[in-house]
Amino acid sequence: MKYQAMSETVLKAVGGKENITSVTHCATRLRIDARDTSIINLQLAKSADQALGAVVSGGQLQVIIGPNVTEAYNDFLDFAGIEVGGGTVADDAQTAKDLAEGIKSGNTAMGLIEKFGNVSAQVFMPIVPALIVGGLILSIKNLLVNYCGLSTDSGTAQVLLAIFSASFSFLPVYLGYQLAAVMKMQPIMGALLGAIMISSSISGAEGLDFLGIPIPTNDYSSTVVPIVLGVVFMYFVDRSLQKIIPDVTKLFLKPLLTMIIVVPVELIILGPAGSMMGYALSDAATWLMDNVAFIATPILAALNPYFVMLGLDLSLIHISEPTRH
Repeated sequence: MKYQAMSETVLKAVGGKENITSVTHCATRLRIDARDTSIINLQLAKSADQALGAVVSGGQLQVIIGPNVTEAYNDFLDFAGIEVGGGTVADDAQTAKDLAEGIKSGNTAMGLIEKFGNVSAQVFMPIVPALIVGGLILSIKNLLVNYCGLSTDSGTAQVLLAIFSASFSFLPVYLGYQLAAVMKMQPIMGALLGAIMISSSISGAEGLDFLGIPIPTNDYSSTVVPIVLGVVFMYFVDRSLQKIIPDVTKLFLKPLLTMIIVVPVELIILGPAGSMMGYALSDAATWLMDNVAFIATPILAALNPYFVMLGLDLSLIHISEPTRH
């Protein structure tokens, strides 16, 4: 392993596997959530082989690696014997204790903000390459059509367009998988929920109902907020079922009951609510551009970091398409 020496040093610096609750990465940093940050040896982490630096922030040891962070992440997981997104999960009692200590110290609000930012990075950063590829492929296709004589009906153009479409249209599947992994559920369940939402039988379909309850018509391709709300709801359902379903039937019964509960709630309540948030953001941006264009750009630029943190910035990609937000 290229990063074995680094992994050994960082594992010692964080206090061993027992002090790790989860491991993720963003574009340049290996992010290790620690149960107790007071025992982290920051100087040791900074001295790790091929590490460009290290900081402790938001309950994490963040080791700066650079563009090869994915390789370092995989090597660290292998060396530490940790599954993807996994670690030593704190129980409910420990979580309640940590929250109580945060309230006493007065750092709860800031801690929650930092934690939310860390989770957002863990969910959205891994799918950024797909979005970049989609945008670049569309640019290449347009250049070939406009300046190289490529026909829009040619097989080459259709393949390039399919790559672009897949990068954005299947966004709920990518986000569902990533968010479920970060929340320590089976990632495939989050992906399954996303796939259900963009299914041609659901997305944009009219006249649907579930047990007589009408399902609002929404196009969920390229959306962000609906799948985020759905996976968060799935987390609470999953935890509840985990406690009451016997182990002997958990393998097949828990996923089945999870989807039976989550899918109707997502399609009837959460999905439409999430879409309304996207519509509201797009409508607000459009109103600003139409009425106060001279200050619209500074306002949107100032708010954009928060949109990115929430994943709402992607609602602006299709601002010219009223059915996609």
